[in-house]
Amino acid sequence: MLLGTATVSAVGGVATFQNVGISDNGTFAVTANGTLANNAPLTAGTIQITTQNVAPQNVTITAPAANASVMPGQTVQVSATFTDPGTTDTHTCTIALNGGTPVAGTVTAPNGGTPGSCTGSVQITGTGPQVIQVTVSDDDGGSTQASVTLQSGAPVLSIADTNAAEGAETSSGTATFTVTLTPATTQPVTVRYQTAAGTATETSDFFGTGGTLTFAPGETTKTIPVQIRGDNSSEPDETFTVTLSNPTNATIGRATATGTILTDDLATAPSNVCEPARSSIVQVVNAGGGRLTVTIQANRAAPNQTNTLESVRFGVPRNAAIEVPNQPENTTGNFTVPLGNGATTFTFSLRRLTAGQAVTVPLTITDSCGPRDTFVGGGVNAF
Repeated sequence: MLLGTATVSAVGGVATFQNVGISDNGTFAVTANGTLANNAPLTAGTIQITTQNVAPQNVTITAPAANASVMPGQTVQVSATFTDPGTTDTHTCTIALNGGTPVAGTVTAPNGGTPGSCTGSVQITGTGPQVIQVTVSDDDGGSTQASVTLQSGAPVLSIADTNAAEGAETSSGTATFTVTLTPATTQPVTVRYQTAAGTATETSDFFGTGGTLTFAPGETTKTIPVQIRGDNSSEPDETFTVTLSNPTNATIGRATATGTILTDDLATAPSNVCEPARSSIVQVVNAGGGRLTVTIQANRAAPNQTNTLESVRFGVPRNAAIEVPNQPENTTGNFTVPLGNGATTFTFSLRRLTAGQAVTVPLTITDSCGPRDTFVGGGVNAF
């Protein structure tokens, strides 16, 4: 049959056919008749044209993505596209897992410039690499394949440590814990979480919380906010924990993370009739290079009045040294520095501190209000 038009020219009595359109493979008869350009009659004749089949082309798996995480027993939806130059071909497709028995998929035929499609599903049966193979065939026996490899096994959940500043008594901060899921998965993942006290006390230092995190398919990060309760007490850094448990469609790698509440308080002396509670008696003014510098200020006896310092008695912390102006460095025991010069402030330094060392220095401060005990506490980073 003639499936198009032919341009015919004759040279030396030979007719040549060009641009004969054929839409499928097979053997076709082409018959020529009519007249030539010089009006000479064209003797009718028939020739045989044989074409070969071209298999479906450009088979591409569009879902699932390569190296996606799947679970044993999970049903995975598979989609692929293809093209075929044989516009009258009909098609079938199959989907197989790891070279096993293929199952039939559903085919949508190509339409003009729109590719055809093959859809179906397979069930994951094992762990490790899982190879899905899609085969598209035409009615003339031609076929083309494509494959994608998935990773079967539970993804892993982990939680990271964090820290947050304590803040003042009238404010609060937030310690934000980050939970990661590796790798991304095509199934939803859930996991329980719960806070627990450490050196930090629930309610007075932080507000306990618990609940469930849900990762939608493709999500890999979630956060857990924990509210910190500020105060004005001078104290070392404190810690609490958040623990993950009861995961679904995942396993837990790192289950517990530590939250550190970084103290930012000034040490204050006890309140009495001679010293309003708002008065600061020990103030950390600088930290660095393994040194912590502290200034003592005499308390206020009454509004618009300032007492004078008379003496300061020190307790030297372990692995540290106290440096006082005009006196030798002291590294052990207790010692007293008499003042008696009418000063209202006095500064000393803690030295030989190691990175992150927490220190507590007992002080007995005597001024015109009398002696009272206090301390300075904190941590430093040695540079």
